[in-house]
Amino acid sequence: MKSNWIFVSLLLFLSLTVYPQDFQITIDAEKDAFYNTLTGPNDGWIYLPPEAFNNNGTATDPGPVDEIDLSANWYTAWDDTFLYVYVDVADDIVNQTGVPDYWRNDCFDAKIDPDWTAEADNEVFCFAMTCKDSGDVESSLYPGIGNIRQTVGGGWVVNGDSSAYKSVTPGDYARKETDNGYVLECRLKWEWVATNTKGPITPFEGDDIGFAISIHDNDNGASTRDNSIQWAAQLLDNVWNSCTNMGYIELLGDHKMKYIPESLRDPSIVNSNPDMYIPLSSAVADESNMVKTFTLLQNYPNPFNPVTTILYSLEKLSDVKISVYDPLGHEVAILVNGIKPAGTNKVYFDGSNFSSGVYFYKLQSLGKVISKKMVLIK
Repeated sequence: MKSNWIFVSLLLFLSLTVYPQDFQITIDAEKDAFYNTLTGPNDGWIYLPPEAFNNNGTATDPGPVDEIDLSANWYTAWDDTFLYVYVDVADDIVNQTGVPDYWRNDCFDAKIDPDWTAEADNEVFCFAMTCKDSGDVESSLYPGIGNIRQTVGGGWVVNGDSSAYKSVTPGDYARKETDNGYVLECRLKWEWVATNTKGPITPFEGDDIGFAISIHDNDNGASTRDNSIQWAAQLLDNVWNSCTNMGYIELLGDHKMKYIPESLRDPSIVNSNPDMYIPLSSAVADESNMVKTFTLLQNYPNPFNPVTTILYSLEKLSDVKISVYDPLGHEVAILVNGIKPAGTNKVYFDGSNFSSGVYFYKLQSLGKVISKKMVLIK
């Protein structure tokens, strides 16, 4: 009897031990349950806002005008074999061109430094996916399609052997268009992540790996992209050939990873506004959970320096004004002044040109008024 009890207890212990390690990602362009457990950059979820644009735009079109024009939620996971990516992109005009440069299309584009301790700074591993595949477009556009890994230019080659890219199969990636943009999902084998002199990567918990993310936007349908939003230590297009400007990821337990927008190669290079990548909450980011009531939420972060986010929701399409006031009641900024849709909306306040102190922001719509206090600390 005692031996039976010991056997049952051992089985129970093993079941409790194994179950929390259960991990499964299906590459089908549907959001897996694991990603819903992520809370922000500290464990693998990044929000890329429109203001995170880099320097590859133009003087007249430096970056997206709002979240509908371009923004994204980027989710990741890892195990001993793969790096997993699921990215949900908001893009009001989804374009695939036939130009054989994936980055001229709507796409995600991620860069990896396989060994940040190595001397070679310009050897960068790239993996990317365009918004559409061959089943979505006519054959003349096929040259512009990219699926996971590229062999274009710079150090983006695996030991100089382009044939290695043939190991990518349709089971490694999936995509779909959505009502407000597109979803891309893929898994990248760590053994593929190598350049001429660096890599491949053998992942272990606690490892630091150079990393950068770009989401490119092509709204004109021509052969040139409009601009890009980015996560990196410095928001510069040249992360394609400069590992120094990348941020980095730290591999954590439970298949999670931490995103740190600082350079491993040069500790003086640090992203000036890391808080803009913090998702407010899964409820806010998930459009299906948007609330259609008249509400003004507390700004986030608060206190802030210099940019903060303000969320508000409307019962129906309404004429809205959101203003900022100093402690004496003087209106110092108008953030919104026009028609906005029902549901949750977002606006940013940039306090770069304001002094530290207490400010008030007021929402006015359909005869209703709500105000809240926020604190700018420089």
